[in-house]
Amino acid sequence: MTFKAYGKPDPTEEDQPTNGRSTSLEYYKKAISYFMPNRLIPWDVQQERGNPTESVKVNERIKVVSSTEYDFVIQSKMGWSKNVQ
Repeated sequence: MTFKAYGKPDPTEEDQPTNGRSTSLEYYKKAISYFMPNRLIPWDVQQERGNPTESVKVNERIKVVSSTEYDFVIQSKMGWSKNVQ
């Protein structure tokens, strides 16, 4: 999911999700979950079993991308830019 949104596996806090939106990530999550044999079992981090789309990391990444989109929309409507000092 991170690679799909950012284009790299380990983005920094300064990186922007330019390759995917939160709605796209939610759709990918839903599509992957449909084909999981254990989709009703929540993800177990220790044993790495269950449905990985239910992991906390996946849901947190979607929230981060969503909040970044929201910040970008607010800044663009107000005429702000993160690069302006």
